[in-house]
Amino acid sequence: LLWLFIRPLDGSFWEGMALGNAGLRPEYCEFNHMEDFIRQPVNSWSNFCYLFLGIWLLTWGIQDGIRREQANPIQRFPAMTIWIGLMQVGLCFGSFFFHASLTRLGQHWDMTFTYGLGLSLAFGAAYRLGISFGMQENIRSRAVFLSLAIATTILFFFIKWWLNGRVALPIVMLLGVVLAVVVYVRQRKQLNGWTLLLGLMALILAAVFRSLDLAKVGCEPQGLLQFHALWHLATGVSAMIFLAFLRNEKP
Repeated sequence: LLWLFIRPLDGSFWEGMALGNAGLRPEYCEFNHMEDFIRQPVNSWSNFCYLFLGIWLLTWGIQDGIRREQANPIQRFPAMTIWIGLMQVGLCFGSFFFHASLTRLGQHWDMTFTYGLGLSLAFGAAYRLGISFGMQENIRSRAVFLSLAIATTILFFFIKWWLNGRVALPIVMLLGVVLAVVVYVRQRKQLNGWTLLLGLMALILAAVFRSLDLAKVGCEPQGLLQFHALWHLATGVSAMIFLAFLRNEKP
Protein backbone atom coordinates (compact mmCIF):
# COMPACT_ATOMS: atom_id res chain seq x y z
CA LEU A 1 0.00 0.00 0.00
CA LEU A 2 2.86 2.38 0.79
CA TRP A 3 4.22 1.77 -2.72
CA LEU A 4 0.89 2.97 -4.18
CA PHE A 5 1.01 6.22 -2.20
CA ILE A 6 4.61 7.11 -3.04
CA ARG A 7 4.21 6.43 -6.78
CA PRO A 8 3.59 9.56 -8.91
CA LEU A 9 0.06 9.71 -10.33
CA ASP A 10 1.03 10.12 -13.96
CA GLY A 11 1.89 7.77 -16.80
CA SER A 12 5.08 6.69 -15.03
CA PHE A 13 2.88 4.92 -12.42
CA TRP A 14 2.47 2.07 -14.90
CA GLU A 15 6.15 1.81 -15.83
CA GLY A 16 7.47 -1.73 -15.63
CA MET A 17 4.15 -3.22 -16.66
CA ALA A 18 3.95 -4.64 -20.18
CA LEU A 19 1.55 -2.80 -22.46
CA GLY A 20 -1.53 -4.55 -23.82
CA ASN A 21 -2.66 -4.40 -27.43
CA ALA A 22 -4.36 -1.01 -27.01
CA GLY A 23 -1.20 0.47 -25.49
CA LEU A 24 1.01 -0.74 -28.31
CA ARG A 25 -1.20 0.67 -31.08
CA PRO A 26 -4.32 2.88 -31.29
CA GLU A 27 -6.89 0.06 -31.07
CA TYR A 28 -9.75 2.27 -29.85
CA CYS A 29 -10.84 5.65 -31.11
CA GLU A 30 -10.01 7.49 -27.88
CA PHE A 31 -6.56 9.07 -27.83
CA ASN A 32 -3.98 7.33 -25.64
CA HIS A 33 -2.64 9.87 -23.13
CA MET A 34 0.41 7.81 -22.29
CA GLU A 35 1.84 10.56 -20.08
CA ASP A 36 -1.22 10.54 -17.78
CA PHE A 37 -2.22 8.22 -14.95
CA ILE A 38 -5.55 7.57 -16.69
CA ARG A 39 -4.54 7.05 -20.29
CA GLN A 40 -8.08 6.74 -21.72
CA PRO A 41 -10.29 8.87 -19.44
CA VAL A 42 -13.67 8.43 -21.16
CA ASN A 43 -13.26 4.68 -21.69
CA SER A 44 -12.04 4.38 -18.07
CA TRP A 45 -14.67 6.35 -16.15
CA SER A 46 -17.54 4.94 -18.22
CA ASN A 47 -16.91 1.58 -16.54
CA PHE A 48 -18.59 2.82 -13.38
CA CYS A 49 -21.93 2.06 -15.01
CA TYR A 50 -21.00 -1.60 -14.29
CA LEU A 51 -20.53 -0.74 -10.61
CA PHE A 52 -23.96 0.90 -10.38
CA LEU A 53 -25.67 -1.97 -12.22
CA GLY A 54 -23.72 -4.61 -10.27
CA ILE A 55 -24.75 -3.16 -6.92
CA TRP A 56 -28.33 -3.07 -8.17
CA LEU A 57 -28.13 -6.78 -9.02
CA LEU A 58 -26.59 -7.52 -5.64
CA THR A 59 -29.62 -5.94 -3.96
CA TRP A 60 -31.85 -8.23 -6.06
CA GLY A 61 -29.97 -11.29 -4.84
CA ILE A 62 -29.96 -10.17 -1.21
CA GLN A 63 -33.71 -9.48 -1.33
CA ASP A 64 -34.24 -12.94 -2.88
CA GLY A 65 -32.40 -14.47 0.06
CA ILE A 66 -34.58 -12.59 2.54
CA ARG A 67 -37.87 -13.47 0.86
CA ARG A 68 -38.44 -17.15 1.38
CA GLU A 69 -41.30 -17.73 -1.04
CA GLN A 70 -40.64 -16.88 -4.69
CA ALA A 71 -42.55 -17.88 -7.82
CA ASN A 72 -39.45 -17.87 -10.03
CA PRO A 73 -36.63 -20.48 -10.02
CA ILE A 74 -33.89 -17.86 -10.44
CA GLN A 75 -35.32 -15.82 -7.57
CA ARG A 76 -35.17 -19.00 -5.50
CA PHE A 77 -31.47 -19.18 -6.42
CA PRO A 78 -30.15 -15.90 -4.93
CA ALA A 79 -26.51 -16.97 -5.06
CA MET A 80 -26.56 -16.90 -8.88
CA THR A 81 -27.95 -13.36 -9.00
CA ILE A 82 -25.36 -12.26 -6.42
CA TRP A 83 -22.57 -13.89 -8.45
CA ILE A 84 -23.69 -12.13 -11.63
CA GLY A 85 -23.80 -8.85 -9.71
CA LEU A 86 -20.24 -9.47 -8.49
CA MET A 87 -19.16 -10.07 -12.09
CA GLN A 88 -20.54 -6.64 -13.03
CA VAL A 89 -18.72 -5.02 -10.10
CA GLY A 90 -15.51 -6.86 -10.99
CA LEU A 91 -15.85 -5.79 -14.61
CA CYS A 92 -16.05 -2.17 -13.51
CA PHE A 93 -12.67 -2.31 -11.80
CA GLY A 94 -11.06 -4.73 -14.25
CA SER A 95 -11.98 -2.66 -17.29
CA PHE A 96 -11.13 0.61 -15.51
CA PHE A 97 -7.70 -0.83 -14.73
CA PHE A 98 -7.21 -1.76 -18.38
CA HIS A 99 -8.29 1.52 -19.96
CA ALA A 100 -6.46 3.59 -17.33
CA SER A 101 -3.19 1.68 -17.71
CA LEU A 102 -3.47 0.09 -21.18
CA THR A 103 -1.36 -2.73 -19.76
CA ARG A 104 -1.42 -6.43 -20.57
CA LEU A 105 -2.36 -7.24 -16.96
CA GLY A 106 -5.26 -4.80 -17.09
CA GLN A 107 -6.43 -6.34 -20.37
CA HIS A 108 -6.29 -9.76 -18.73
CA TRP A 109 -8.58 -8.75 -15.85
CA ASP A 110 -10.93 -6.83 -18.16
CA MET A 111 -11.52 -9.83 -20.39
CA THR A 112 -11.71 -12.29 -17.48
CA PHE A 113 -14.66 -10.44 -15.98
CA THR A 114 -16.22 -9.90 -19.42
CA TYR A 115 -16.14 -13.65 -20.08
CA GLY A 116 -17.25 -14.33 -16.51
CA LEU A 117 -20.32 -12.13 -16.85
CA GLY A 118 -21.35 -13.73 -20.15
CA LEU A 119 -20.74 -17.28 -18.90
CA SER A 120 -22.61 -16.68 -15.65
CA LEU A 121 -25.67 -15.42 -17.50
CA ALA A 122 -25.45 -18.48 -19.76
CA PHE A 123 -25.37 -20.81 -16.74
CA GLY A 124 -28.29 -18.92 -15.22
CA ALA A 125 -30.26 -19.54 -18.42
CA ALA A 126 -29.11 -23.18 -18.50
CA TYR A 127 -30.32 -23.65 -14.91
CA ARG A 128 -33.72 -22.22 -15.79
CA LEU A 129 -33.81 -24.44 -18.88
CA GLY A 130 -32.96 -27.48 -16.79
CA ILE A 131 -35.86 -26.71 -14.46
CA SER A 132 -38.18 -26.55 -17.47
CA PHE A 133 -37.09 -30.10 -18.36
CA GLY A 134 -37.92 -31.35 -14.89
CA MET A 135 -34.59 -30.95 -13.11
CA GLN A 136 -35.11 -30.81 -9.36
CA GLU A 137 -34.55 -27.54 -7.53
CA ASN A 138 -32.33 -28.33 -4.59
CA ILE A 139 -29.03 -27.37 -3.00
CA ARG A 140 -27.12 -29.87 -5.13
CA SER A 141 -28.38 -28.60 -8.50
CA ARG A 142 -27.80 -24.98 -7.49
CA ALA A 143 -24.32 -25.78 -6.24
CA VAL A 144 -23.47 -27.48 -9.55
CA PHE A 145 -24.54 -24.53 -11.72
CA LEU A 146 -22.96 -21.91 -9.45
CA SER A 147 -19.74 -23.93 -9.29
CA LEU A 148 -19.69 -24.20 -13.09
CA ALA A 149 -20.14 -20.43 -13.42
CA ILE A 150 -17.26 -19.80 -11.01
CA ALA A 151 -15.02 -22.54 -12.42
CA THR A 152 -15.38 -21.43 -16.05
CA THR A 153 -14.60 -17.84 -15.08
CA ILE A 154 -11.40 -19.06 -13.39
CA LEU A 155 -10.64 -21.26 -16.41
CA PHE A 156 -10.96 -18.31 -18.79
CA PHE A 157 -8.59 -16.33 -16.54
CA PHE A 158 -5.89 -18.93 -17.20
CA ILE A 159 -6.57 -19.51 -20.91
CA LYS A 160 -7.31 -15.89 -21.88
CA TRP A 161 -4.14 -15.45 -23.93
CA TRP A 162 -4.81 -18.62 -25.89
CA LEU A 163 -8.12 -17.22 -27.13
CA ASN A 164 -8.94 -14.87 -29.98
CA GLY A 165 -11.20 -12.39 -28.18
CA ARG A 166 -12.95 -11.33 -31.38
CA VAL A 167 -14.09 -14.94 -31.81
CA ALA A 168 -14.43 -16.23 -28.24
CA LEU A 169 -16.40 -13.28 -26.84
CA PRO A 170 -19.17 -13.39 -29.50
CA ILE A 171 -19.43 -17.16 -28.98
CA VAL A 172 -19.89 -16.72 -25.21
CA MET A 173 -22.51 -14.01 -25.75
CA LEU A 174 -24.30 -16.02 -28.43
CA LEU A 175 -24.42 -19.04 -26.11
CA GLY A 176 -26.26 -17.01 -23.48
CA VAL A 177 -28.67 -15.58 -26.05
CA VAL A 178 -29.47 -18.99 -27.56
CA LEU A 179 -30.13 -20.50 -24.13
CA ALA A 180 -32.37 -17.57 -23.17
CA VAL A 181 -34.34 -17.93 -26.41
CA VAL A 182 -34.78 -21.67 -25.86
CA VAL A 183 -36.00 -20.96 -22.32
CA TYR A 184 -38.57 -18.56 -23.75
CA VAL A 185 -39.70 -21.04 -26.41
CA ARG A 186 -40.29 -23.65 -23.73
CA GLN A 187 -41.91 -21.30 -21.19
CA ARG A 188 -43.44 -18.49 -23.21
CA LYS A 189 -46.61 -18.60 -21.13
CA GLN A 190 -44.65 -17.74 -18.00
CA LEU A 191 -42.01 -15.37 -19.39
CA ASN A 192 -42.18 -11.90 -20.91
CA GLY A 193 -40.94 -12.01 -24.50
CA TRP A 194 -40.72 -8.22 -24.69
CA THR A 195 -38.05 -8.24 -21.95
CA LEU A 196 -36.05 -10.78 -23.93
CA LEU A 197 -36.41 -8.67 -27.08
CA LEU A 198 -35.27 -5.57 -25.21
CA GLY A 199 -32.18 -7.43 -23.97
CA LEU A 200 -31.39 -8.59 -27.51
CA MET A 201 -31.74 -5.04 -28.84
CA ALA A 202 -29.40 -3.70 -26.15
CA LEU A 203 -26.83 -6.40 -26.96
CA ILE A 204 -27.04 -5.74 -30.71
CA LEU A 205 -26.63 -2.02 -30.03
CA ALA A 206 -23.56 -2.80 -27.92
CA ALA A 207 -22.06 -4.80 -30.78
CA VAL A 208 -22.71 -1.91 -33.18
CA PHE A 209 -21.01 0.55 -30.81
CA ARG A 210 -17.97 -1.71 -30.47
CA SER A 211 -17.70 -2.24 -34.23
CA LEU A 212 -17.98 1.49 -34.95
CA ASP A 213 -15.28 2.24 -32.40
CA LEU A 214 -12.85 -0.36 -33.73
CA ALA A 215 -13.49 0.79 -37.32
CA LYS A 216 -12.90 4.43 -36.23
CA VAL A 217 -16.25 5.50 -37.75
CA GLY A 218 -17.15 9.03 -36.67
CA CYS A 219 -14.02 8.96 -34.55
CA GLU A 220 -13.14 11.99 -32.38
CA PRO A 221 -10.06 10.88 -30.41
CA GLN A 222 -10.29 13.79 -27.95
CA GLY A 223 -14.08 13.77 -27.74
CA LEU A 224 -16.12 13.19 -24.59
CA LEU A 225 -18.44 10.78 -26.43
CA GLN A 226 -16.75 7.50 -27.34
CA PHE A 227 -18.45 4.49 -28.91
CA HIS A 228 -16.46 2.14 -26.68
CA ALA A 229 -17.83 3.91 -23.61
CA LEU A 230 -21.32 3.34 -25.01
CA TRP A 231 -20.37 -0.35 -25.45
CA HIS A 232 -19.73 -0.45 -21.69
CA LEU A 233 -23.15 1.02 -20.94
CA ALA A 234 -25.04 -1.15 -23.44
CA THR A 235 -23.41 -4.42 -22.35
CA GLY A 236 -24.06 -3.68 -18.69
CA VAL A 237 -27.71 -2.83 -19.36
CA SER A 238 -28.23 -5.83 -21.64
CA ALA A 239 -26.83 -8.19 -18.97
CA MET A 240 -29.22 -6.72 -16.43
CA ILE A 241 -32.19 -7.06 -18.79
CA PHE A 242 -31.35 -10.69 -19.63
CA LEU A 243 -31.20 -11.51 -15.94
CA ALA A 244 -34.49 -9.67 -15.37
CA PHE A 245 -36.02 -11.79 -18.15
CA LEU A 246 -34.93 -15.01 -16.44
CA ARG A 247 -36.11 -13.80 -13.02
CA ASN A 248 -39.59 -12.54 -13.77
CA GLU A 249 -42.85 -14.36 -14.38
CA LYS A 250 -45.93 -13.02 -16.13
CA PRO A 251 -48.56 -11.89 -13.59
